[in-house]
Amino acid sequence: MTAYSLTLDEAHFDELKAAIIRPDGREHAAYLICRTASIGHDPWDRNRQTKLLVREVLPVAEADIVESSRSHVTWHTRSLAAALSRAEANGGLVVIAHSHPSGHHNFSSQDDTNEPDLVQMVQNRNGTGTRLPSLILAADGVLTGRVWEGPKYHVPMRLIRVLGDAFRLHYPGRGDGVSRREFHRQ
Repeated sequence: MTAYSLTLDEAHFDELKAAIIRPDGREHAAYLICRTASIGHDPWDRNRQTKLLVREVLPVAEADIVESSRSHVTWHTRSLAAALSRAEANGGLVVIAHSHPSGHHNFSSQDDTNEPDLVQMVQNRNGTGTRLPSLILAADGVLTGRVWEGPKYHVPMRLIRVLGDAFRLHYPGRGDGVSRREFHRQ
């Protein structure tokens, strides 16, 4: 199994947040153009890894938004095709990103229904081995990601990093742990 991670610098995170977390409280979308770095065997866990390194943020233009509310966003796929062309010209990969302004940190059933169609489109265009990463940005700044390996199968991103003056790490289960009694000394 391949593990996936995504890294954004703080400037790209701020650009993404400004593009999709809007004062109107509706969901919005953007694409991230990434370079990839693949590792055959990670020295720590011996698994394959693909690291996605964000190079550019492309907001979905208002003219391409079909419908947007507090709980969903739909946009024309022509913008995805243009992002795929742009990424392909630079040897990159496209990540689809959208907001959950309600603060919901997980993918919705609507996301689960719509994203396989986008995966199929991407694989029809770029080949069946093409992966489609997907990202949610909640209003509180929490990032959640997954990577579609096919229209019927996705894996969670192991880690999402935002690097700047501080390092912010987002991963499945963050905040769910319970510290051991030995660490309750202060």
